[in-house]
Parts: sequence; structure tokens; C-alpha cells
Amino acid sequence: MPMPSAPTCGTGDDIDQRGDVSMPNLEVLGPAVPEIRGGKKILSTSIGVVSLGTPLQDFNVAFDLSSSILWVPSSSCKCDDDCDIPEICAEQCSAHCCGSGTIPEDIIPEDHEDEDLSGTCTHKLAFDKDASKSFIPTGKTSKVVLDKTHLTADLVYDHLSLGPHHRPGLTAKNIKFGLVNKFPGSYDNTQFDGVFGLAISGANNEKSVVGQLASKHLLPHPVATLWINGNRTTSIVDGVISFGFLDDRTCQFDILSYVKLSAQDAWEFPVFQFVQGGRIIHKKVEIGVLDLGQRDLTVPKAAFEKFLVAFNASKDPVSGQYVGNCEPQGGIFLSFHIGPEFYSLHKSQVTSEVGNKKCQLHINAAESKDRHQYRFGTAFLEKFCAVLDFNGRLGLAPVKEIIAVV
Repeated sequence: MPMPSAPTCGTGDDIDQRGDVSMPNLEVLGPAVPEIRGGKKILSTSIGVVSLGTPLQDFNVAFDLSSSILWVPSSSCKCDDDCDIPEICAEQCSAHCCGSGTIPEDIIPEDHEDEDLSGTCTHKLAFDKDASKSFIPTGKTSKVVLDKTHLTADLVYDHLSLGPHHRPGLTAKNIKFGLVNKFPGSYDNTQFDGVFGLAISGANNEKSVVGQLASKHLLPHPVATLWINGNRTTSIVDGVISFGFLDDRTCQFDILSYVKLSAQDAWEFPVFQFVQGGRIIHKKVEIGVLDLGQRDLTVPKAAFEKFLVAFNASKDPVSGQYVGNCEPQGGIFLSFHIGPEFYSLHKSQVTSEVGNKKCQLHINAAESKDRHQYRFGTAFLEKFCAVLDFNGRLGLAPVKEIIAVV
């Protein structure tokens, strides 16, 4: 049942808080959730399952906060040459690689083909448009980015379900998404098939899936609650993304503040100060962003250098990582002034012990040309839930000490 809305520091309509597990949500990772798989390196920490078409076809998708489009591989994507051999294909290749006998002409490599598009989808789940009774092409394309490589996605409409076909969740008709058939070589090593963009809109003003669901009145509110589990050793899921409501199973929404976004294509916002203990480390206003593609914290270079001094840290010649004292000078809390509030991380959330009373630092220096001088990775989201409000604001609330989702 709906609970009273929590007071906030933002403006706009109140958003329902619910602990009802029947509401739309996608669990993120975990051995007891067989449709979820872990990822690595690219968009590493948040992978869930959606299904598309009629009948539904399943896809492992990585959630991305800096793109708005949902895309998956097309069944016309390139497979390994060995997949042309029926006996090998049946044992080592995905089903869409077998039986065609030839590579479609539109993806036959040309002599001048960019080497960055040498990847295959041999072991990926690919969308078969011919197998879907509800597939609608648009004849239009959009650009998507994967591992810093620009790819072309054919825009189409079809049914979408938040969940696998054997356990479908919220299902909607005529959702726009992209089909991609050429990939960079790094795609082969990812543990996801496609990407579920969670930005409000992209470079081509393509509306996100959340925006589409809200416009069809299938969500109570155009929001998503993002929680990352900081206790993964004893849990069965590594997080939950809940759509349309404030998921109070995981978050303390009696302490919730909003900040207005500074862009629509990423969850970015101004950071006014960086404080260690009671000492200001960096007081120039910079742009920060939520980033599911990293766990570490990224800060401006000037602040990073002060951070190294506080931990008496230096770069390890073997690992290339920065190692220093586990007890820093000046205080054990790092605080960031975002919107009307300060958000603090304990030093244990940005360090890990390596022995001999030394700790590795999980904090990086931003490049001077990077628009986002602060990047808040999943270590930050283990402490603070993010409310992605598609009306143009970001909410942050403390994670509950006792979680109803395990």
C-alpha cells in the first residue's frame, strides 16, 4: 500500500514510497536470481534482464546512466567463422549464429572497415525480428557509444517486459529501442548483450524507456530508485533498480534531498565543496556525475594530490596503484557538498587493506579535460540511494542499515 510521501528539499509532485515487491523492479546480480549475471570492466556493476518481442526474447542488459537508449544485438550481427560449421555451431555458438550459412551482405567486412568494429556476437543473445509478431521498423537510426566507440542502432518498436520471459514484469507495447549489428572487439569479452540507458534523453533527444513507460501511464511516477548492495558476501543480489516509485525497502526517504540536474544526457550536478574532516580540500564548484562504470571515486587533480598527502600515499611500482597509511591525517570522513546537503563517506569506503598497516586508495584524479571532475561510483551508491527523477532532478537518501531485500 502507498505510504505518505517523504519531505524533500526539491520541488514537484510527491512520489509514492512503497515496499511492494510487485511493483516494477529489476534485481542486479546474484546467484539466487538466475536471470542476472555479473559484468566486468564496461558498465560493470549493474546487469539485469529484460525481454523483447512476441513471443518474448531475453537479454542481459547493462544499466548505463550516461545514455538514454535501450539497445540489443540484431540477429544479423557477425559470428565467428567456426560457426559456419554446423557441428561446432551447435556446441559453441549462440542459436542465431547457426543455420544461416552465410553472413548477410550488409555486414561483410570491407577492406577499409574500421578495426574497432571487429567484434562478434557469437556468444550473445541477439534479437530475431522475424520471430516477433509485434516488430515494427522505423527506417531511422541513432548513434550509441560502447567502450568509447560510436555504433549505429536501427530504431524499432516492439513489446518490452522488465524481466525474463518466464517471469515477466511490467510489460508494454510499442517501446522504441535499437538493434546493433557491428561492435568493437571489446564487446566479445563483456558479460552483457545490450545496454539499458537510464539518462533522461540522449544526443538525438531519444526518450528513455522510463520516459516512454511514464508517457504511457504505466508508471505511477517517472522515477527510478537505484540501490547498490554494499554487503555482497552474504547477499543474493547486488542491488535493485525500482521503477515508478520510491523503494523504501532499501532507502531512508525521511532524509531525502534533491538537486537539479545540469544536463539531460547524464545524471550530473554541481558539487560545491569537498571536505575531509573539517578541512576544505577543494572549494571550486565542479560538475559531478553518477557513474555505474566504476566503483572508485574520482575527484579533481588538485584535491587528489591533497588526498595523497593526507594518506602519505605513493604509487606502488608493481601494481601501479596508490598505497598509503590506513589512518589519514585530518579526519576519516570525506564529505561532498551537493545541493543543500553534505554527503559523507568513511575512509574505509575508499580504501582497502593490503597488509603491514597499509591501504590501497580507491580514489582517482580526474583528467583536466573531463567535464565531470567528480565521478561518484558504486562505492558512493552503497551508502546513498539515488532517485532518478526524469523531471530533471536527482534525489539522494541514506541506505537503510537493515535491508528488506537480501
